[in-house]
Amino acid sequence: ICIALRAAGMTPRLIPTDEIGAIESNAERVADYLRRTTRPGDRVILVSASKSSPEVALALSALEPETASRVKAWINIVGTLQGTPLADEVLGDGPLSRYRPYVDDPGMHSMVTSLRREAYKTLRFPDALLVINYIGIPVTSTISKEVKDSWLILRPYGPNDGLNMLADLIAPNSVTLADFGRDHYMVDETLRQRTIALINTTVEWLESCAARPDGH
Repeated sequence: ICIALRAAGMTPRLIPTDEIGAIESNAERVADYLRRTTRPGDRVILVSASKSSPEVALALSALEPETASRVKAWINIVGTLQGTPLADEVLGDGPLSRYRPYVDDPGMHSMVTSLRREAYKTLRFPDALLVINYIGIPVTSTISKEVKDSWLILRPYGPNDGLNMLADLIAPNSVTLADFGRDHYMVDETLRQRTIALINTTVEWLESCAARPDGH
């Protein structure tokens, strides 16, 4: 993604978080990073994917208005915003509990649906923030081998992308771009081109809104 962003004329920065850390603690890291590194007049676009999306969502909700106003857009790519039943299954007493020794970390515990759905209810974003959800909607013939087993496990719960329920990927007060035929990983030879197109469209949208008298 960073290569694609540079190609689009952006200056990408990675916010350091703990991949297996709890969502709440990583959200604090994201919020602290934005407080320390942004300045008045900055125009920040945040991009997050999967588990990092609820971390960004919580961070945005926790920011003071002055810092939050520097974030102009957030692109939420297949974000696990309301947790995943897979975490419930692994940490429960069912057949998937046999995998618990391999993923028994704070990150997995923070992705249970009961916790994430309660946190989702508390999310509050600035009115001027542009939030774009980019999700995949797979069908049976397009499920990749990486998520086929988990997709089958989630089928009884409803439509899913192989790791998350589709309805749980949508942030509040947002617009959604759906890529039909893709699953959670969204990866193929067109990823770079799709990323550049998405970033450029976001920038154009922001510039168009800024040019309007009401700013919306």
